Amino acid sequence: MANPMYGQNKFDNKVDVKGALTKSGGIPVQDQYGIAPLGGSIIPPFNGADSYGDLYGVSATGGGITLADADPYTESATQLFPLGSTLNLGDRVFKYAQMNGAVTAGKVLQQAANIIANHSQMTATAVVAVSTGDTVEISVETQGDTDITANQYQEGYLFVNDADGEGQSWKIKSHPAHDHSADASIVITCYGKVSTALATASELCLTTNPYKDVIIAPTAETGMVVGVTNIDMTDDYFGWLQVRGPKALLASGTIVLGQQVSRSGGTAGACLVQGDDVLFTIGQSMASTVVSGEYALIDLCIA
Repeated sequence: MANPMYGQNKFDNKVDVKGALTKSGGIPVQDQYGIAPLGGSIIPPFNGADSYGDLYGVSATGGGITLADADPYTESATQLFPLGSTLNLGDRVFKYAQMNGAVTAGKVLQQAANIIANHSQMTATAVVAVSTGDTVEISVETQGDTDITANQYQEGYLFVNDADGEGQSWKIKSHPAHDHSADASIVITCYGKVSTALATASELCLTTNPYKDVIIAPTAETGMVVGVTNIDMTDDYFGWLQVRGPKALLASGTIVLGQQVSRSGGTAGACLVQGDDVLFTIGQSMASTVVSGEYALIDLCIA
């Protein structure tokens, strides 16, 4: 008798009634339990009609996102999932991201260099809790005359780096356009609550979502590693980056079975054997020896 926890109905190509697929305009979409048409699972399950959908600003009637088949072998010009969504597919794990530049398969990517000096160490000017209790509005004063476009930091983060309330952070839901010369303050609407009160001495920073406008990892790191391209990706397109499990990856230098590898400091987008000058461990070689310019099979451990 099959174990009901790991039985045949759990991850077969066809799932039971609780995991029945739905359709939107004829397109198979994940169900409310996060089961994707390809047999993987999405965490958390974004179906656009539950608390997860509300949390990330996705709704069945709008929000700019149409949830569809979570396929790591396709890309799209429009956003289909919230940035950073996780797709578990057997022994592999993927993260949803947007590209900044065209990149071929098997390359290491990092977040965009996204810290703007005038949008860090900002002063808190007011905190007003929204009546629903799901969001909070935090007013901050930017430093210097650097404007902000509408929702430039949407899906990113606001965090307190010093003084009253330090250590708190929030995911950003929305914000208006900001003309510093007209008004130094801008109101940022965030998900969550302020658990420790802020004061005018509080210092806050804005940062974009790490999976927005990702770039090929340069030889001198300017951000954290976010994943590896699974397919050839188009500039500005959205798709799935692999972060865990076996993946072919460009080698910089000779790599032999069992060696740990990090992002390369000599070849953009490549990996190399981890040395004393550790950049960031991204995995371990799991196949035969390859030389520089070839692709090694790496068991990724990025996220």
